[in-house]
Amino acid sequence: MIETNSEVSGNVLIVDDEINIRKGLQAMLRKDGHTIRDAGSGEEALNIVQTFACEAAIIDIRMP
Repeated sequence: MIETNSEVSGNVLIVDDEINIRKGLQAMLRKDGHTIRDAGSGEEALNIVQTFACEAAIIDIRMP
């Protein structure tokens, strides 16, 4: 049996050029206790990961 822990939280990076998508994802993940950083471009995301150790990233693959 696989045990799940609803108390698990972590650092998540959200990368999307649409601010409404980023804000919506942030709201859902923060509600679950995750620490969120977000970026509107790939370049911005690369700068963020220099100082933010993320355990997961949600990345839009169709950005300009």
